[in-house]
Amino acid sequence: MLALSSKYSLPILRVGTSLLGWLIFAAILAPPVVFMAHSGLNQKADDLLHHKGIHIATPGLVIGGKTILPSKTIYYWQPPLAGQEIPAGAAGGTGLNETPIERGMTIAGFTVTSGFGPRSALCAGCSSNHRGVDLNTPTGTPLKAFLPGTKVTCWWDGGGGGGQVASIWIGPEFYQALHLSSCRNGTYGPGEVFARTGATGAGTGPHLHWEQKVGGEKVKPKVGVLEAILKGEPPAGFNPAGYGTQAQGSTSGGTASFVAKWEGFRPCPYLDPVGVPTIGYGTTRYPDGRAVAMGDRCVNESEAKGFKEQDLAKFNQMAREAITTPMTPAQETAWTSFLYNVGPAGKNSTAVRRFNSGDLQGAADAIKQWNKGEVNGRMVVLPGLVNRRAEEAE
Repeated sequence: MLALSSKYSLPILRVGTSLLGWLIFAAILAPPVVFMAHSGLNQKADDLLHHKGIHIATPGLVIGGKTILPSKTIYYWQPPLAGQEIPAGAAGGTGLNETPIERGMTIAGFTVTSGFGPRSALCAGCSSNHRGVDLNTPTGTPLKAFLPGTKVTCWWDGGGGGGQVASIWIGPEFYQALHLSSCRNGTYGPGEVFARTGATGAGTGPHLHWEQKVGGEKVKPKVGVLEAILKGEPPAGFNPAGYGTQAQGSTSGGTASFVAKWEGFRPCPYLDPVGVPTIGYGTTRYPDGRAVAMGDRCVNESEAKGFKEQDLAKFNQMAREAITTPMTPAQETAWTSFLYNVGPAGKNSTAVRRFNSGDLQGAADAIKQWNKGEVNGRMVVLPGLVNRRAEEAE
C-alpha cells in the first residue's frame, strides 16, 4: 500500500502481485496481438521484416536533378531470408544463361577478374573468402534494369569495405552490387540506369563486385542476370513468366499489377475515399459507359479484371496522347496509373507539362501534389494517395 505522509493514512493505490503480473503480461502481449489481429499492420510488418529490411539514412540534397549531397546510411539491416532462386525449368525456363560465373569469363565485354570462393586477399580490407564475383568495369559503367518492377535500395557499407552498395530485387531474386560510384533508390523498368560502377570501399581499383543471396546465403551467381543488367535488356527468347511478369517490351503486365496493388479488389460496389461509387479494381464506369451505382450486383474477380483491362487500355491511350516525349516502360506505367486514378484532368497537369519539357525531377515533384480528395466538402490529404503518388514519382 502507498500512503500519504501525514497524520491520516490514506490508501491511494493497492495492486496485488497476481494482478500486477497479469498487467505486465498483457503489456508484453498487446503489441504482437495488435499486429496479428490487424491485417494491414500485419502485412506492413511482414513486408518490412521479410522483404524490405530496415534502412535509415540521412536525406540527400538534389538540385536541378544533380546530387549535391548524397544520402548517407545510418543503419541498414537486410532480412536474413533474402532471395529465392527461380528453378531453371520454371514456367518453361527464363531463357537466361544459367552457367555459373567463373574467373576468366567475359560478360558483356568485361572480364571476370575474381571468382566465387577462397582466394588470396588482394588488399587491406579485401576478403580471402570471396562471396561474389568481380568484373573489371571502368568507373561509370551503367547498371540497368532489364525487368519491369526492379526495386533498388542504395546504402553505404562503411565497415565492411563494400563502399556504395545497391540491393536489387529482380522478381523474387535478390542481388547486390558493391563499390559503386553512384546509385539511386527506386523502381525501374528495362533500360533504366539505377547505378554506376566505381571504386568506393576496399579494393585495388575500379571494378564491380556482384553477388546473389538465396535464403539469406550468398551463392555463386550465374551469367544471365548479370549480363542482362550490364546490357539493360535480356537476350532474345527471354521468358519472364518465371518472374511473374509479361514479355519484355510489353508494359501491360507490369502496369496491371501496379494498378491492382493500389486499387485492390472489392467484389461489391463501395464508395471510394471521395464518395464515388466504385467496384472491382477501382472501376467507376462499366465498359458500356454506365456509371457504377451502389445498388449494382457484386462481380467476381474475373469480371473485375475484364473491367480493369478496359480501363487500362483507355488510360494507357490517354497517357500516350498526353506525353509527347519518349517514355520508358516504367514511366508509361506511372503515367497510366496516374491517369487511371485522377482521370482526364491529369492530362493538362503541371506534372505532364514538366515531363514533356524534359524536367523529370520537376514532374516527379508535381505528381506528388495530387494527393488530396474532397471529403465532406473540403479537400484533404489522403494517406493512400500520398503513398501511391510517391511510387509513381519514383
